[in-house]
Amino acid sequence: MSSDRTKDEFAERLRRIEAKRRAATPGYKPPRLPDFSNLPEDKLIRSAPRRGIGAGGVMLGLMSFMACVGVAAAYVLRDDLPFEVASLTDISREASLVAKAGVQALGGPVSLVAQKEKQPEAPLKYSDDGRILRSPLVATAWYGDVAIDEVVNGFQPNTSDTFPASVTTYEPAGSCVPRPLGTGESLANIRIDRGGPVVGVQSFSNAALADRLLRNVEAEIVPGKAYDKGGRLSPEMRVVDVFLTDLSAPQYVVLQNLSGAILWNLQPAPGVEIAHVLMISPGGSAVSTGSDTLSVQALRTGDFVSKADFESIRVNYRGDPPENDCFISPWRKPQEHWLGWQKAQKQNMLFVNRIHTFTHGHARFDEWFTRSFGQSAADGVVAADEAAHVLVGPVPEATFAYVPLQERPIWMLNQDHIVIGNAAARAEEIESIHWERLTAALGGDASRLNPAPKRAGQ
Repeated sequence: MSSDRTKDEFAERLRRIEAKRRAATPGYKPPRLPDFSNLPEDKLIRSAPRRGIGAGGVMLGLMSFMACVGVAAAYVLRDDLPFEVASLTDISREASLVAKAGVQALGGPVSLVAQKEKQPEAPLKYSDDGRILRSPLVATAWYGDVAIDEVVNGFQPNTSDTFPASVTTYEPAGSCVPRPLGTGESLANIRIDRGGPVVGVQSFSNAALADRLLRNVEAEIVPGKAYDKGGRLSPEMRVVDVFLTDLSAPQYVVLQNLSGAILWNLQPAPGVEIAHVLMISPGGSAVSTGSDTLSVQALRTGDFVSKADFESIRVNYRGDPPENDCFISPWRKPQEHWLGWQKAQKQNMLFVNRIHTFTHGHARFDEWFTRSFGQSAADGVVAADEAAHVLVGPVPEATFAYVPLQERPIWMLNQDHIVIGNAAARAEEIESIHWERLTAALGGDASRLNPAPKRAGQ
């Protein structure tokens, strides 16, 4: 328990320091979180040396196990957690989705014989953090039995070679106060963590590029090891088709994700009016409506949520009121069908703590959301861990035409580098950007990256 109090005290100190800095320095901005939409991949993997465990290791392992048992006893997850969840009986209706899509769910006996062909993935799966719905399934707020051919006709799957007709860039909002919900407008509330297939749009900052190049150079600390030419930024943008069918009022569309980059491909049914679009993301997302004009606003989470704020929700489980009025990180509310929830019920402490983090993160975000729109972030939300298609509104009486992405303009936040095109063209351009920046940093001589191997005695 003392270690947990230390964590709480540390979080309190972080918040007090943050508050003093804001009060003492007019215009002070706390250090922002990194742009999780384009964090570079680290391809360098080193194996740890293997050593015997020994008697001391066995004793240490036993002591660690007993400590975990003690912590588990102190933090047993109760059945009366302080929020509502979707029950497993509500979710059970989704079983028909798999049959409707014509794909068998995984779960048969495991074969030790290597499979030559990759088996098709189930269109509906569950992860530690919620549902995973792949095409042709469509995510809904009511966990309904909906396939894409019930909503649109002429659907064309997007691929890594699919890219939009044009791009318009704009700057992120300087305030965490969104455009208010207008009189008579309806809120289309969408919260997805990961989108569907990768599409032909990539963007990244100079800061992320410099970090990637530095990692590549640092990998040469072993004498004679060549520069990692394959170490490239590979930020992927994934598409989510958003079908809007509510004809009762103009739609104020709120698009939210906590990590990664999503291209929100809005497909309004005939007669649906899009009044405004608000994106809340790490900074790499984009939106398309099929129109040349769009009222759009983007809140970049790292501009308003500091590292101290992020840390505090991980260690502070006492229910203290949030101190950051701009806590715009869209944490999802934990649900009973999450595998992580079920593991937490079995007192797996890793997931007990994870569910607590999601719970308190959502509570802090919900206060900002409710203050901004007059309703909870959980009201009518279409949420999933991963989805390729989303339906907001009723299933239409008649399907409407799907508009391919390559015929549409998109709006996205300005970045230092925006690369658009098919997969081969993007790879070539990204390669050029890396080598141009690296060669300049080396004074124009890239051969300096590959010194001759040192011999013994030199």
